Amino acid sequence: MKYKLLFLLLTALIFVACGDTKTNQNNENNEATPAPTEEVRLDIPEEAARPQQAITIPAPLPPDERRDMPVEINLTEAPEPDPSPWRNAEEMVAQMQVGWNIGNSLDAHPHGNILRFDQPVSAHETMWGNAVTTRENIEAIRDAGFDVLRVPVTWYPRMILGDDNHTIRQDWMDRVIEVVNWGLDAGMFVILNTHHEESIFGVWDEDMEESIRVVTRLWEQIGYVFRDYTHMLIFEGINEPRTIDSPDEWRGGTPEERANVNILNQVFVDTVRAIGGNNTNRMLMVPTYAASSTSRAIQDFVLPEDPANTENKLIVSLHMYEPYNFALTRDYATARTLWSINNPDDTGPIIWGLDRAYNTFVSRGIPVIMGEMAALNRDNTASRVAWTNFYVSEATNRGIVCVWWDNGRVGTSLSPSDGDHFGIFNRRTNEFSFPEILDALLTSSSKD
Repeated sequence: MKYKLLFLLLTALIFVACGDTKTNQNNENNEATPAPTEEVRLDIPEEAARPQQAITIPAPLPPDERRDMPVEINLTEAPEPDPSPWRNAEEMVAQMQVGWNIGNSLDAHPHGNILRFDQPVSAHETMWGNAVTTRENIEAIRDAGFDVLRVPVTWYPRMILGDDNHTIRQDWMDRVIEVVNWGLDAGMFVILNTHHEESIFGVWDEDMEESIRVVTRLWEQIGYVFRDYTHMLIFEGINEPRTIDSPDEWRGGTPEERANVNILNQVFVDTVRAIGGNNTNRMLMVPTYAASSTSRAIQDFVLPEDPANTENKLIVSLHMYEPYNFALTRDYATARTLWSINNPDDTGPIIWGLDRAYNTFVSRGIPVIMGEMAALNRDNTASRVAWTNFYVSEATNRGIVCVWWDNGRVGTSLSPSDGDHFGIFNRRTNEFSFPEILDALLTSSSKD
């Protein structure tokens, strides 16, 4: 398999990275200089009302000790699941309004540079330049009107060094628990995923034996830890399963890759359901190839079987940054700063993608969450506001929930050296840098 940790070790002295890129479709990550921070002390509140039945969380140890401690799981015992407040996924998504991503934080990773794996939690969380996420950040997002919190998490650099069984570090799991708890304490729907695991699995036939093992092992651990959490917590199996730098990476993949993504989605569902407890009837999100909204990615998607539930408990995960030359491109010679509702070239790509999602899924009772959508700041706030109003209102009219990709960067993207600035919320001040876009997101997603 071409994504072996041995390869990462051999290339560690060559590659030093602080971000990620998407070249042909939706780019969420970017390089940034890590801000120095103090080590986070991880105190898990005992009054946590998130689990409907208490789970056992070890008492915090000094960070260096928990770094070498594996997450321990016991899959032989599970309580009966609590009844879900929603009969099916369609009912749940119908209660959501609009969401926000804590991007470029827990999902930040060193691009396989294994020399950076054995670092404290705060160094991992801040390696792409964002401050450590706080409870106040999440409460400010909730108070602004967001009711969905997506928590992207990259797990592969936070595993026990030398362990070839993909065992997650306990100190990292503690931190994820803490952030998830804050979101649930705030009364929000929380989406927890595996985000950038492409370094340890692939979607070609030759990769599948190891890829199945990786997905199974990760979700055995994550699923067990959050097994008894409230149904407000949603698991998203894989962020954007794809082959990086392949010709079809952002074009819907090949038939072989799309078929294998379907297999991995089924593995994810089977693994979570087998854990029992509230995972028996928890809502789960599953993506198309690369979470793409292209016609071939959607057409070849197969909804996993879920025999544990007679009502559908699955949500399709899509991402769409359209029109590309306005929302995402780094080709600044062709980038467009103006967007108009009167220009079919501006509205068409949005309508086509949303119609595909609606006609294929939503109209059949299979809900869709647009887990990532946003437009780069090119010093064009008025156009971004108009774009947001149109995109989100059209999605809402089709029953599709939008989640803004906020990577914490609130500057301007006018040249390649500027990086990607999708941020609308300043996490250091807990203030919105673009209140007009916030207003557009809330107004256009309102179901009143």
